[in-house]
Amino acid sequence: MEFPNDSNVYICASIELYKDGTLIDETPLLLNVLPSRPKVTGGSLVGTFDYEAWGYYPLSHLTLSFTSDRMDNCIFVYYNREWDGEKYVPDWAVMREYMNVQRKSNNNYQLEYDGLDCDNFFSIIAENKYGSVNGDTICTNDYITDPEILDFLEKLHHGVGIDDISSDECEIVIHHNLIFVEGCNSNDVVTEIYSLDGKSVCKNIAEKKIDINCLPNAAYIVKVKTKNKLLTKKFIKY
Repeated sequence: MEFPNDSNVYICASIELYKDGTLIDETPLLLNVLPSRPKVTGGSLVGTFDYEAWGYYPLSHLTLSFTSDRMDNCIFVYYNREWDGEKYVPDWAVMREYMNVQRKSNNNYQLEYDGLDCDNFFSIIAENKYGSVNGDTICTNDYITDPEILDFLEKLHHGVGIDDISSDECEIVIHHNLIFVEGCNSNDVVTEIYSLDGKSVCKNIAEKKIDINCLPNAAYIVKVKTKNKLLTKKFIKY
């Protein structure tokens, strides 16, 4: 159970008093044992923005401060993103990773994460032995402070018409160590794969099927750029 303006999540319970098998009294309880909902208090996104690639290269470094009571573990959840005709929006979770966070005070924490780009979405899950609580979905753009980059992203988001999108519905599909760029009518496709430290490990031009068997087992980010669209997707190569 949750209440407005309260970041705590409560478990509803009750104490019941019986006499001769008959309930004669009952007292409701709200057990405050779960972690409180993670609340972001500040953050920064640091990196070099490549205007030709429409993103950070190398990928950027995120520093995030947040609060949560009764948290034992922190889980970083990375979301896929989709274009809704106006801007990128979170779609579905593609990676969950336990994080080592620095405890600044009783309930204040700092999280460091490498390998993020603009228009990336994530959330923080606070966990303890009683369960877990998910925080709000966050966009990396919220921590970009350079007005020139923000202006570029604003024009990028609103510079593509709906007709262009409907005729070029690109999608990244990863299956059996093969990356497919599907639904893209344009031949002007650049696909690049990055390690999480921002290094480019593979680049293909005009290819819509990329074999990644040669890559070491690790987590990567694939970026696909067409004339009208930029897609990114995080994946783990086994």
